[in-house]
Amino acid sequence: MSVTAERPSRPARVAMPEAGSSARGDADAGWGVLRRRAALLAGGAALALAAVAGRLVFLQISRHDHFRGLRERQTRGVVVREQPRMRIAFRDGELAAQSLAADSIFVDPMLVDDPASSARRLAGALGRRLEEIRPLLDANESGDGEGSACRFRWIARRVDAETAGRVRALALRGVGFRTEYLRHYPSGPLAAQVLGGVGVDGQGLDGIELAGDALLRGTTESERVLRDARRRSIAVSAHLTRLRDDGGSLVLTIHRGLQWAVEEELDRVVAEHRPAWACAVVMDPFTGDVLAMANRPTFDPNAFGAADPASRRNRCVTDTYEPGSTLKPFVLAALLEEGLATIDEKISCENGAWTVSGRTIHDHHPYGALTVRDVIVKSSNVGAVKLGLRLAEARGVKGLRGWYAAFGFGEETGLPLQGESAGRLTPLDRWTLYTTTSVPIGHEVAVTPLQLARAYAILANGGTAVEPRIVRGALDGAGRLAWSPPAAASRRILRPGTAAQVRSALEAVVATGTGTRARLGGYDVAGKTGTTQRYNPDTRRYDGGHIASFAAFAPAESPRLCVVVVVDSPKGGEYYGGRVAAPPASRILERGLRILEVPPKAETTARAE
Repeated sequence: MSVTAERPSRPARVAMPEAGSSARGDADAGWGVLRRRAALLAGGAALALAAVAGRLVFLQISRHDHFRGLRERQTRGVVVREQPRMRIAFRDGELAAQSLAADSIFVDPMLVDDPASSARRLAGALGRRLEEIRPLLDANESGDGEGSACRFRWIARRVDAETAGRVRALALRGVGFRTEYLRHYPSGPLAAQVLGGVGVDGQGLDGIELAGDALLRGTTESERVLRDARRRSIAVSAHLTRLRDDGGSLVLTIHRGLQWAVEEELDRVVAEHRPAWACAVVMDPFTGDVLAMANRPTFDPNAFGAADPASRRNRCVTDTYEPGSTLKPFVLAALLEEGLATIDEKISCENGAWTVSGRTIHDHHPYGALTVRDVIVKSSNVGAVKLGLRLAEARGVKGLRGWYAAFGFGEETGLPLQGESAGRLTPLDRWTLYTTTSVPIGHEVAVTPLQLARAYAILANGGTAVEPRIVRGALDGAGRLAWSPPAAASRRILRPGTAAQVRSALEAVVATGTGTRARLGGYDVAGKTGTTQRYNPDTRRYDGGHIASFAAFAPAESPRLCVVVVVDSPKGGEYYGGRVAAPPASRILERGLRILEVPPKAETTARAE
């Protein structure tokens, strides 16, 4: 047997791992993770950038105006510099009102470092209670809906120099000063109701200060400025708005010297008769210029806010009363103008009592027959009522009422003062026989003192109605006339001859009638007394008080002044116009004529010779 040797077989090759292959696999897996993470991060970043870009687009486009406004408020501002209110002067050039610079203190609460401490120090310097000051320093929201904080509050307005110095010495952050103007009246209470007063922001509140506010109010100068982060001004733009007061004055018709005399005489009335109130008005009968207008009680316009309403009331234009016998000359004037009577004809006064339509008219004295002139001189009620009835029968009640309207009763004078009353003149549709027998003696009609002065000016100047005025004009800083009120058209009411006849009757009233206490040495005075019961419009009843009044002008032959004095409810037993109102009116005329340098009659006669 043969044996065949077999070739040894090769061992089977086993695949062995290559060196480093496992490390490479792990690396590939790691890079995959990193790549995925990087992709995620990149996507997130892209989304974030897209969100930021979207937000920026939103803010730049949709909220552009909002952020622009915030920037403007933070970096820009308006500095306002108040200019002084225009001065007021009396007709003789003396200052009646002026504006004086004063410091006002404010705070920016956002800049205050320690509100509690600052409030305590401010309260001490100002002499005020801590609870008043502390809330002003809180930087709370202003409530404008935009999230902006309060950046300005007043601490104190128009303080004196000593107080301002104490606050400055504190050097408190956020507390600043602004120059404002304090209204000052150099003559104190003189012509207080005419001048009126101003409020804390310099606005007119009464009198001429209110009536002329648009002209008097100080303009403001404003300029656009840039501010830094601490709100300090760092630049001024080219645009600058300036509206300046040039130092001009509003000039009144009031004569300071005559006003002073009138107020002194009213003080004497108050001392002697202790009335509820008293007033006086003085006019130039030819121009209508109001030369004096005074009231008692009164006040100091330097402390306007502390004055009570009764003291601020200008009764010359606001208060009405029944004028009584001071109205009698006007029925005489109408009859003479209509040719329905002569000055010397006689009329029966029925021995002091006359009954008409069930109403008895009484006189204070039992007069028989009086001339028409003496009806005025003796102040006969019976005679005046008969004259009124004669006019009504000839011209109708429309004609009678029309004459009183022609003299200005029942309508405002147009003087630019707050609260002027039109008075009361019964309308035609309510006019009765009782009215016809009442109005000629000054009842069932109500007037203001200024209305009565205007009517007496017609008798004084020869029969022409003039409009009262209180403002002469405005002067610029150089003293030139910059503005004047338009001249009112005058109206002829009576012929000069008619006015002269009535004047002669009024002269006789003072010479020999009820107004003898108004006589003056050297000047002839024409005037009329009035005494009435006080009518209360609220209760529509007479309340037991009396109104004493006197209306007059002088010199009678060539009048320069027309005056009306009214005294409400004088005490001490005297209440007749001839005893209470005529004496002060006489003294006002005398002092006024001398102030105006009108020579007495004796001096005039001597010069003529």
